[in-house]
Amino acid sequence: MPLPPILYLALLALLPLSAQGAQEPAPYEGVSIEANRGDQLIIRNHRGRVQVSPGNGSRVEVRYLKHAAREAEGDLQVLLVRHRHRIMLHTYNLGDPAAWTDLQVRIPADLEVSLNSISAQVHVRELKGLVKVETLRGPVILEDLQAEVLRAYSRSGTIRLISRVQPGETVQLSTDYGEVECDLASGLDLQLSVTTGGTVSWDGYPSAFGKLERSLGRAKRASTLQIASHAGDVSIRQGDEARLLEGGADEAGPAATDRPPPVPASQPPALRPPQPEAAPQGAEGDQQDVPEEGVFRVNVDRVRLNAVVRHQETGALQAGLKAEDFRLWEDGVEQPLTNFMSGQEPFHLLLLLDVSGSTADYIRLLRQATVRFIEQMRPSDRIAVATFSQQVRWISGFTQDRELLKRAVRRLRPEGATALYEAVHQALGRLGQIEGRKALVIFSDGVDDSLLGDFESAPDRTFLETYQAALESDSILYTIHLDTQDFYGSALEVYGNVIAEMAYREARGQLRRLAQLTGGRLYQPSNAGQLSPAYEEIAEELRSLYTLAYQPPSSPSAAYKRIQVKVAGRPQLAVRHRRGYY
Repeated sequence: MPLPPILYLALLALLPLSAQGAQEPAPYEGVSIEANRGDQLIIRNHRGRVQVSPGNGSRVEVRYLKHAAREAEGDLQVLLVRHRHRIMLHTYNLGDPAAWTDLQVRIPADLEVSLNSISAQVHVRELKGLVKVETLRGPVILEDLQAEVLRAYSRSGTIRLISRVQPGETVQLSTDYGEVECDLASGLDLQLSVTTGGTVSWDGYPSAFGKLERSLGRAKRASTLQIASHAGDVSIRQGDEARLLEGGADEAGPAATDRPPPVPASQPPALRPPQPEAAPQGAEGDQQDVPEEGVFRVNVDRVRLNAVVRHQETGALQAGLKAEDFRLWEDGVEQPLTNFMSGQEPFHLLLLLDVSGSTADYIRLLRQATVRFIEQMRPSDRIAVATFSQQVRWISGFTQDRELLKRAVRRLRPEGATALYEAVHQALGRLGQIEGRKALVIFSDGVDDSLLGDFESAPDRTFLETYQAALESDSILYTIHLDTQDFYGSALEVYGNVIAEMAYREARGQLRRLAQLTGGRLYQPSNAGQLSPAYEEIAEELRSLYTLAYQPPSSPSAAYKRIQVKVAGRPQLAVRHRRGYY
């Protein structure tokens, strides 16, 4: 019988560090900074473990442990800086994607904390300031928090609340597909509200399906505990039945590992995807096998995905294929296609252009290349243009009027900051309202202002939210990255040149990830003069793109479903597409 997730994490946390990875890490290192009243601590660590607990003084003290080969430890960087009233603690991974960093953070108990992660395993305990935690799939433990407002969200990870003491005024726990576990001591005053697509259990016994309202203790002093889960189960234990952890965060924190099995063990090896195809000139690694990230959620009774077919040796696009040429599997079981569209079918194409101040030196070439790109698209394709700096501006709706589009592009002017995450999120939302074949082409240096520590000008949108929008979209994304690092040289003297380099490397990685999630590509022209060739290649791919659809097998499980597509009888052809969905 498999171990419960929380018990598994607790046991793994007790293992020697050398048993949790192939390379025994070096000892913990440390940094610290003074915190003032009214400050906010913003923590971002996408992989590893994050433990946050109260310290003894007024400083933010950080101990970190790098998990990487000795020669690659320099690729893992930890940044702790102040920006106005915000203290930023960020980790950067500039090299091996399998490496990660563990953080132990001790802070003044009343300091406001915001923590953002993709898959880090989080343990926060005994804080009194406002606490906000967002993860994509990492487990979260919240222990004895008395924050006036506590918000925690995880898309598919388990959230566990442990309360021996009266929590603050409002506690909100939400997840899409993960479970929520609450261990509550006797004598707490709570107004409990649970809404879930799964079941609710109380002290181990099923109590309700879908919804539960209950008052505990004295209503006048009650804290509000709101729990929402789209599909996961919710379990609540109180008093002697509650499994309250003993010891502090160092002993009970989740383990520093991030290696979820990407493929079910029962899946036949023969149905694993083909090796990556050779990328054409100017494009970067498209076909990396990262199914835990290359997923999207299906909210309808049909799965639709775009497919690009190239010759593995020459990289040549393969046009003229028919529906009967394709074979598709979900979790190793072949599925018949219910719909098929060839490259001749029209597209809705949205051009999202970065016109922030950092692109000022390239705006003329950007206008010229974009006009040429519009001219290369077929007359039947509908094109829209949006720009972004600090705000998103919709220059043109979807239209076949090429002259109108070109006039709009020629009027582009650089201005302001860079709200990349907000812009991509809005663009995917707009495409989500459209039926049929859809594509998003993003031109940007990729540096959202939040990467550079500028939280004043950047909107509240995080990369995590943008990442989720891409996961759930059925559009294909192409990203064109242009290096504008020299623009920020003087502005970043306060952080040091190495910080600029880390921000740009991470920005490139985020653009690459958004493209790969959807079956698209990242292009990195070496200079602005190579924008037109990048646009030309994207236009050529869109003209050769196939769209496949099938009816997914009915399954109550919210587990990851893996998709594989091949061209029957032609092993020399590689198919690039989404890898799966939840």
